[in-house]
Amino acid sequence: MEAVSNTTVLIALAKLNRLDLLENLFSVVRIPPAVGEELFANEEHHRVECALLREVMQKWLKVQKPHKVLECGLGKGEAEAIMLCQELSLSLFLSDDSPARTFAESLGQTPLGTIGVLVRNVHLGKITKTEYHVLLDQLIIVGMYLSTDVYQAARDAIG
Repeated sequence: MEAVSNTTVLIALAKLNRLDLLENLFSVVRIPPAVGEELFANEEHHRVECALLREVMQKWLKVQKPHKVLECGLGKGEAEAIMLCQELSLSLFLSDDSPARTFAESLGQTPLGTIGVLVRNVHLGKITKTEYHVLLDQLIIVGMYLSTDVYQAARDAIG
């Protein structure tokens, strides 16, 4: 199975050193050039995460340029990723960005965020419920903002 990703899910999982959770779900994750630029924009401050991302770019993370770019009020990376998803007729769009997720849904794509990736890994038996809860807490520690409602819903999603 393939998906197209925005930066947010990739960065969050790289900060956790758990990019393998994407590899558990997808044979290939495609990103447009703008997302690649965003991923490595602050490489001097995020050396470990960038090294991990470069490693998976040799395996299952592939850069592919869309033929067209949408003018939709989103950032360049989000717009390119959504268009690439459309052009490749892929249904899964990886993003934690709410406006991008909403726009992708309006085009018939299914957004999947970092928490969704964790949930799917639990369902596939790739991580335990305990690991899920630890990773969920670690997301907050590494700087991912989760509202109280989202955090509680994520905890409730996996008993």
